[in-house]
Amino acid sequence: MAEHIIVARYQKGSEKFEVVIDPDKAMLYRQGKATLSDAVRFPQVFLHAKKGEKASQASLKKVFGTDDVDKICEEIVRHGQLPQTESQREAQVLQVRNRLIELLHRAGVDPKTHAPHPRTRIENAMAEAKVRIDPSISADAQLQDVLKQLKPIIPFKLEIHQIQVEVPVNCVGAALKIIKGSGKIVKENW
Repeated sequence: MAEHIIVARYQKGSEKFEVVIDPDKAMLYRQGKATLSDAVRFPQVFLHAKKGEKASQASLKKVFGTDDVDKICEEIVRHGQLPQTESQREAQVLQVRNRLIELLHRAGVDPKTHAPHPRTRIENAMAEAKVRIDPSISADAQLQDVLKQLKPIIPFKLEIHQIQVEVPVNCVGAALKIIKGSGKIVKENW
């Protein structure tokens, strides 16, 4: 039984190269949490990995300036296109979804009562509206689109306040952490 081959692709001009990788470990390598030898399953540069066509030394030297396979593999894994596994995509969608819920919970209120909507109400409204979340776009960038989809289901109003906080010098360390977690700092004076 043949193992499914997953490759990282790198293109420069008309030249295309592939390296056989472990997608989870390649993502960890990009984050600095794994080694290159963990990320690359087979230290060889291919033109077409599934067909077994190896890249020539001349083309590698021309594009990468070296024929050192380790350096080329590192370049491809670090800067090439990595395929996402289903679990990686689901994790990213969940992360963006949770961030959207957090943003809506913090800034969104019911216009009648001016009370914040509970997280479960926001989650249920997102499910009812069948909100599609793009994991490649930040939650902040998707906020307005999601809000438009939710307004027919639950009344929503974003309330953003600017406040000025004065903190004694001996309490700055603890207070700064709380303030940064509560909102966006526009201006600081010391």
